[in-house]
Amino acid sequence: MTQYYESLKQVCENCLINLYLEVADNPRFTPLSTRSQIIKKFIKPKIKLQQYKLIKKELKRLSLAKENVLLETELQKLLVNLTRYKGKGDAEALLFDYLGNLYDWTGLMVQISTSQTVAEPGNIYLCKDETFNKLSSDGQYLEPINLFVYCETEDELDDVLSKAAEDKRFTVGVAQRHGSHAKLDVLPR
Repeated sequence: MTQYYESLKQVCENCLINLYLEVADNPRFTPLSTRSQIIKKFIKPKIKLQQYKLIKKELKRLSLAKENVLLETELQKLLVNLTRYKGKGDAEALLFDYLGNLYDWTGLMVQISTSQTVAEPGNIYLCKDETFNKLSSDGQYLEPINLFVYCETEDELDDVLSKAAEDKRFTVGVAQRHGSHAKLDVLPR
């Protein structure tokens, strides 16, 4: 695995261990919102440390996550995916860097979705395992990655689409559009 993935995996594991230790010390039930706050409290100081420079964007994204995002679950999913797909790191790193930039440019939270996910405006969704299933064994994307963008207004969607196309490392096309929602096809050049 690359240094990027090693660092990200290490922070995720340590963050979850810290969470579980704090929860175990508390004899009462710990609500999900409190669990997310514990995770954010653990991650925030790491943003400024030089050793985590490679994953600074991801750490910022986690520390600024909305209240309705279950950070514990997201960290667990991320760990599973890091372990399962560690051989295809460079192509994935490129895509995750793009998704991080997309968050920075638009302010929309990028989330992994499942069949039970209810789409809400103000988010960009990436289907679970989409990035990994479309990669060849040598790390080349066989087909475009689908991103689902949900905005409040059509003007906001137009702004997101123009910003999504700014990164010249990717070809971004609109596969479908319905009012303030769109399905994007994203493919590295």
